[in-house]
Amino acid sequence: MFISSCGAKQAVQRENPDFRNVKWGDSSETVKQYEMETELSETSAGLIGAVRVENLDAWLIYTFDGSDTLHTAVYDFNKLNYSNAGQYIPIYEGLKESLIQKYGEPSKDEIVKMADQSLIDMAGESNALEYGYVTYVAYWETDKADISIGLLAQNYEVHLVISYNDPNYDSNNSGL
Repeated sequence: MFISSCGAKQAVQRENPDFRNVKWGDSSETVKQYEMETELSETSAGLIGAVRVENLDAWLIYTFDGSDTLHTAVYDFNKLNYSNAGQYIPIYEGLKESLIQKYGEPSKDEIVKMADQSLIDMAGESNALEYGYVTYVAYWETDKADISIGLLAQNYEVHLVISYNDPNYDSNNSGL
């Protein structure tokens, strides 16, 4: 997947990073130190910066738990702001194809029906997405990350995201 910078800074390339130039379990300060492609700002969601992925504007979001441990990284393509939900479908397919080229065939790849098939058929592909009748998802599991790409709509607002998650992260910390 081709990723270019928006306001790049100099940093040392780490050996065997898990995602971009960071490792799962890094603190927010460590992520800021090693993120080479963008300046990161602190938000309630974590660290966020602007990047380009496959020549598309996106937000890069790093998420940490209460112990300041990196466990998730997301490319959020809400910067695209297309006027028609149907415009997102070929973008989703292109990004999914880039992920297939990098990680192989997904373990799951489907269009999930969130409404009756008759409503989906009546609405058509673009409106079915916009109305939230369907959700597009694909998943990969690798040694370094659990990866998903999703295309869905909530309240008529379309969201396209690629998420990378630490495969060893235990969110409930119960040890079970």
